[in-house]
Amino acid sequence: MCRPRRPPPRRSPYGQDFTRGLADLSTLTGPTKLLPKWAYGVWYSEYYDRTATEFQNLVARAKAEGVPLDVLVLDTDIKAPDKWNGWSIDPTRIPDPKAFFDWAKKQGLHTGINIHPSILGSDPKFAQAQATAKGKLQRVGCNGGPDCYAFDFGDPDQLKAYLQLHDAMIPKGSKGPDLWWLDWCCDNTKSSLAGVTADAWINQQYADKTGFAFSRAYGSLQAGGYSSPTPVSTGPWADKRTTLHFTGDTTSDWATLQMEVGYTPGESAATGLAAVSHDIGGHTGGLREPGSEPGSTKLPDDLYARWVQFGTFQPIDRLHSNHSDRLPWQYGPAANASAKKFLNLRKELQPYTYAAAKEATRTGTPIVRSMYLAYPNEQAAYATAGSEYLYGPDYLVAPVTTPGDTATTSVWFPPGDNWTDIFTGKTYRGGTTQNITTTLDTMPVFKKH
Repeated sequence: MCRPRRPPPRRSPYGQDFTRGLADLSTLTGPTKLLPKWAYGVWYSEYYDRTATEFQNLVARAKAEGVPLDVLVLDTDIKAPDKWNGWSIDPTRIPDPKAFFDWAKKQGLHTGINIHPSILGSDPKFAQAQATAKGKLQRVGCNGGPDCYAFDFGDPDQLKAYLQLHDAMIPKGSKGPDLWWLDWCCDNTKSSLAGVTADAWINQQYADKTGFAFSRAYGSLQAGGYSSPTPVSTGPWADKRTTLHFTGDTTSDWATLQMEVGYTPGESAATGLAAVSHDIGGHTGGLREPGSEPGSTKLPDDLYARWVQFGTFQPIDRLHSNHSDRLPWQYGPAANASAKKFLNLRKELQPYTYAAAKEATRTGTPIVRSMYLAYPNEQAAYATAGSEYLYGPDYLVAPVTTPGDTATTSVWFPPGDNWTDIFTGKTYRGGTTQNITTTLDTMPVFKKH
C-alpha cells in the first residue's frame, strides 16, 4: 500500500532575520507604546507610609544629595477610608492634595497614585458608584475584606463608575497625578466583554485617559487568558500598545537580579514589548538588614549598588520596594557614591533612552536587545542571552550579579566592531571574550565604535 508523502516542513520566511520578524509583529499587533520622555528618567516609589511633609523632605534631601528624581509614586497608604481600596486621599497623610500636586509640579516631578480595582461598601463614594453602575457592582470580597465590591470592566455602566472614582480623587483646580498605577492584584475585578481580558481592556481605558497605562504584567494569566481553551488575543501582544508593564513583587536577592538581566531582552524579543519595568532593588523578602527608618529594611550594600547599576540600563529605572530603603544616602559610603553616580548617569542617558524608545515604536526593535537580534549568526549571541545585552544600538551591558565589592564578569564582544569601556576608556576587540573586573564604582558597559 502506497502511503501519501508528507509535505516537507515549512521553513520560517524570516530565517534568522529576527528584526524583520519584530517589525512585522509590530505591524500586525500594533507598535510598543512610546512613553513621555520623563518616564525614562528616575522613579521613586517605595511602599512606605509617608505624609506630604515627609515626601517634601525626601525630595529636598534628594536635591541636596545630588540625586535626580523625575517621578514620585504615591503608594496605597495615602488612600482613605481604606488604605487598600479607598477612593479619597487621606487628609491625615496629605492634608491639601491640590497644594501637594502643585508643589510636585514646581519641583519638576511627575506623580502617580497606586490603585486597586475594588471598593468597600462602607466607602463614602460607594453609593454614587453603585448608582452609576445601575446597581450591578457585586459584593465578592477581596484584600480589603468581605464588604468589598469589584467591577466588571466589560459592562459600560460599571466601567463608567470605576473611572469616575478616579476623577473624584483629583482635587478641584488640579490636574492631579500624571499616571494611575493599576496594581492588578488580589481583587476579583473582571471583564465580561467577549474576546478581551480585563487587563487589556482597562489598560486601554487608562491609556485613553492619561496617555499610557502602568499596570502589573500578565493580569491575563489570572483571568485565564493564556490557558483559555479558546484563543484570547490579549496579553503583552496587545498591552504593548498601551501599557508600561511592571513585573510584580519580586524577591530582593542575587538570583532575582540575575534573572532580570535576561528577562527584559527575552520578553521584548518574544512579544515586541519595549516598556518593561522591574522593581529596582526587588520588592520584598530575600536579603534584608535593619533599615534606616522605623519598620524598614535595607539590602546589603553590594546588592543595592549592583541593582541600581542594572536599572540605569533598563527601559524604566524605578526604585521600588516594600518598606525597604532605596535611596543612596541610606547606604554605606561606597554604595552611596555608586548609586548617585549611576542615577546621574541614567539622567544623562535620558535623551538616548528616549531615542531608543522612539526607534522601538517605529521599527519593533526594543530598547533592551538580546545579542542575537544584532548578531543572529553568532552562536555566542545565544549562549550569552542571559548575561549581557545591547542597550539601544550603541551600548553593550553585562550587569554584575554576584556578591562582593569586587566582581569579575565574563563578557563576549561581538565581532565586526571595537568596544570601549565607558568608565576606564580601555578598548576591546570584537570577536573575543574577556574577564572584566569591576568595583562598586563601575560595571561592565561598553560603547561600540
